[in-house]
Amino acid sequence: MGDNSGLPKNLMQLHHIMGSYLTEESHMKGVNFQPSNTDVIVATAPKSGTTWVQQICHGLRSGGDMSFEELCLVIPCLEMAADYGYTDLQAPQPYEPQMFKTHLWYHSCPKGAGKYIVVVRQPSDAAVSFYHFLKNWVFDPDAISMDQFLEAVYLSHGIPKTETDMPSQVQHIISWYPHRLDENVLWLHYEDLKQNLRECVRLISEFLDIGGDDEKLQELVTYQATYDFMKKHPTKFDEHPLKHARNEAVGLPKNAGFHGNSGKVRKGEINASKIILPAHILQKIDQQWKEVITAETGYESYEAFRAGINRELGRSFA
Repeated sequence: MGDNSGLPKNLMQLHHIMGSYLTEESHMKGVNFQPSNTDVIVATAPKSGTTWVQQICHGLRSGGDMSFEELCLVIPCLEMAADYGYTDLQAPQPYEPQMFKTHLWYHSCPKGAGKYIVVVRQPSDAAVSFYHFLKNWVFDPDAISMDQFLEAVYLSHGIPKTETDMPSQVQHIISWYPHRLDENVLWLHYEDLKQNLRECVRLISEFLDIGGDDEKLQELVTYQATYDFMKKHPTKFDEHPLKHARNEAVGLPKNAGFHGNSGKVRKGEINASKIILPAHILQKIDQQWKEVITAETGYESYEAFRAGINRELGRSFA
C-alpha cells in the first residue's frame, strides 16, 4: 500500500494488520495452483458479489446442500486457503466440479481452469461494503471512520508491485475486461444479480452445464441465494475458519469479528454509496475510474460500462 510512515498510529496499525493477515506462503500457493480443465474459478474484487455467486454455484452442483460448516470449506479461496487450514487445494471436494474463489487479478490468477465466473460491482458501493465487512473485526469503527478507511486502504491500492500485492478494484476489473467475451468466461455484474437473481441463476446454470433444464433446482438455488435465506445462516458466510486461524497471529483478540454485523451477507443496495459517501471521496473514486477504466474502454461511468458490456452479451436486466 506504499509508504505508511506518515499515517496516524491507528491507521498504521490497520495497515499492519491488513498487510500481515494473509501470509505470503498462503498467497503464493494460490498463485501457483494448477487447476484442471474441469475446475471452476469465481474471480472477483472484494465485496463484489463473491459469496453470493459461490452460494449459487455450490447450490447448483450439490442440489442445494447446506450441510457445509462455512462456504470457504467447500469452495476454498485460492490465496487464503492455506492460512485457514485448507492446505491441499487439489484435495477432492464434496461435489463436482471442483470450485474455487479468488480475488487475484487476471495476471496472477491461475490459468487452465475450465471456466471462470467474473463478477464486478460499482466501485463506490464495493468500497462501502468493504468498510462494513472489516469494522468490528479488523478495526473499531469508533477509532477509524469510513472516510479514513477508504482514504487509507481502498484508495491506496493501485497496480500490484509484487506478486502478493492486491490490485485496486478498478485494476482488477480492467485486467479481466479483455476476456469478457471469452467462451470460458461468464461475466456478471453485482447489479444484475440484484435486479434479476432468477435470470442470473439461469445464466450460471447454463454456463456450468448443471441443471439448465431443471426448473425446480434453479428455483431452489435462487431461494437459497436470497438475502433473507442467507441472513438466517450467518455462520456459513462469516469467514470464521480464517478468523480462528489468524486473529491472534496479527494481534487481534481471538474473538474479533465474531459478534455484531461482521458477516458477508448485506443487502448492498445499488448506488447507496452515492448518498453515504462525502463528495471528496466519491470524486477520488471517480478519478480512479477515469484514469484506469475510461482510459482503456472509453466508458465514463460504471453505469455506462455495465450497460455497454450487457449489450455486447445480448442481455437486459432493466
